[in-house]
Amino acid sequence: MKTETVKGLKRFRLRLIVLGVLGVFHGVLFFVGDILFGCALMGTVLTLVLQKTDSLVKKLGAWMGSIALLFYVAIAFMPSDPTTDALTRQYDRMMTMQSFWGAAMERSLIFPQVAFALFFVNFF
Repeated sequence: MKTETVKGLKRFRLRLIVLGVLGVFHGVLFFVGDILFGCALMGTVLTLVLQKTDSLVKKLGAWMGSIALLFYVAIAFMPSDPTTDALTRQYDRMMTMQSFWGAAMERSLIFPQVAFALFFVNFF
């Protein structure tokens, strides 16, 4: 990919944008834990480091791995939050009692948080 032309890179980024838009629609309308949007974000970020030197990419990878390790250690020692359980139960109840469009509206409210969490877990 490093030797690709600028036209090929633009085409690849356009495909990533289309994948991201498709991921947002799929995440809102059907399944909020969808990975299409996260893959589009990861691909976009990876195209940004495409022209960087190998040593810079290694340093970036080590830095991101350290952040991921700290994140997972923090999760392991985090106490359970009863309000999170209540919100999950409320979301589950709304999903089962709503129409298709009502459920889609509920998913659209939590999609930003879920997309961020999926991106963080998958990318780091």
